[in-house]
Amino acid sequence: MPVAIPANADLNQYRSPGLFFCGLNATVETLQHCPVRSGFSLLIECGIGGGAVQTLTTTKTLGNNVWTTITYKRNEYVVSSEYSWTVWIMLLTNDPPTKYSIPFTSGITARVGTLKEYCKTQDGIVHIHVSCEKSDNTAIAGGSIILNLPEGFRPSASTPIPVVFTNAAITGTAAGYVNIYSNGVISLGSSFTNISDINKIAFSFSFAAQ
Repeated sequence: MPVAIPANADLNQYRSPGLFFCGLNATVETLQHCPVRSGFSLLIECGIGGGAVQTLTTTKTLGNNVWTTITYKRNEYVVSSEYSWTVWIMLLTNDPPTKYSIPFTSGITARVGTLKEYCKTQDGIVHIHVSCEKSDNTAIAGGSIILNLPEGFRPSASTPIPVVFTNAAITGTAAGYVNIYSNGVISLGSSFTNISDINKIAFSFSFAAQ
């Protein structure tokens, strides 16, 4: 039977083979030398040279009510007859990230035949590809909200992203930017070059999710 890990325990002291767990997030937060802050299971095996091998498995949200399993591993090693631990390493799988359709705001629609999606990798990097236009072919005003990313897919800080715009007739281009905020909002910037009747927007960028 798996053995519960109590509050304030030090995972460095768990060296004997066995299966352990800590199910309460509040308890996990009190543990020492633990790589996560949510419930997990811990498998301990004997490694080469008598040192222990710890494999810790937990779950993590990818947003949109999608969860994935994350596994960490570390080994004991000997230095001057003393056992020490390597750092925790997150083990990645070959599973591709789930891709989602862009949640455009009202009046903004996806351009047909173009890439418009977002996803998040196992190591927390969000990739977003946007190609959209004002559905009534009128200009998109500076400051307009284009889309709103859900929790789990948002940056830790706001930042401007350089982009290229075109007008409805695609007879001119403009250099400008969109702003992405920590609350998930992506909005059109307020300054452009060459044209003012911006109708179509396309950009791609990546960032570490908060």
